[in-house]
Amino acid sequence: MDWTLNLCSRRRRAQILADRRGRAVAVMFTAPAEAEARMARTLDACRRYVGEGWVVTFHTAWALGMTQLTHGRYVAAEATLRAAMTGYDLGDEAHRRWRHCTRSAWAMARAELGHGDEAIRDIEEVITACASEWGEYGAPTLENRGYLGAVLTRLGRGREAAEVLTDVVHGRIGVDGPRTRRTLCARHDLGTALVQIGEFDRAEAEFAAVEAEPGTYPSCAQVCLEGTARIAAGRRKWPQARRLYADAIGTYVVDDHPDLRKLRTELAALPE
Repeated sequence: MDWTLNLCSRRRRAQILADRRGRAVAVMFTAPAEAEARMARTLDACRRYVGEGWVVTFHTAWALGMTQLTHGRYVAAEATLRAAMTGYDLGDEAHRRWRHCTRSAWAMARAELGHGDEAIRDIEEVITACASEWGEYGAPTLENRGYLGAVLTRLGRGREAAEVLTDVVHGRIGVDGPRTRRTLCARHDLGTALVQIGEFDRAEAEFAAVEAEPGTYPSCAQVCLEGTARIAAGRRKWPQARRLYADAIGTYVVDDHPDLRKLRTELAALPE
């Protein structure tokens, strides 16, 4: 029962609640509705038993918003992330970093809701602030430039996205190394942009680099599979494309996800 948290110190409460959030994140891709419900309960407990200004609270709000964003619940994600931004202390460096990322994630949700130009402006403002404080290739700057590349791709501006994400990949390799999850995510995002502009060989190389790593994260594997399906379609390899599309569709655990609907539409449009 949550009331037992009152028997602990506030620091211990924060640790317990962070552990709860971690368990919810662990099922984010296998049981998204359960993960979201558990995160929402954990966020409520964070606010009640720890307070708004604690790291565990805004990390949990961010995780809830990102779960909603990942699974296509854009209206809920926009509201969650907008509310999360109000809790940061801009006098604290760690808070500033997380607020910047939260603002970019909020902008991504807004882009999905039809506010693409405003979303790009928001993320560009975040990038400018991050570059001023942490440098052009500082980790927060790269994180938010990655968000910009992803939004540009989603808006169909693949060439601009590829330029941004090519630089992000180079920066990630320099800052984090070639095999970290952040670098691999940047690489599959670049691959997705390259598919959009028909640069299939380059895109294929990016996806292959991600898939070659052991223990590829489920969301990364999903993006690579979708990209590979589109490459096969772009090369007019219809049987292979149909098989890959079917495999990609089978990775979704949310039946009404907008990306799933798009994949089904593309599969249906393939020649027999």
